[in-house]
Amino acid sequence: MRDYKKLQVWEKSHQLTLEIYKELNSFPREELSDLENILSLHQIKNL
Repeated sequence: MRDYKKLQVWEKSHQLTLEIYKELNSFPREELSDLENILSLHQIKNL
């Protein structure tokens, strides 16, 4: 089996994840808390 880190889809998704984290670092803490709550509710809803 190939190393998954060599797959193009993994490389692109990893890069996107890094970019998202970089952008989130510029958010005010309060907005991050709100975003975390929204994402948590969305996850629970989709169980």
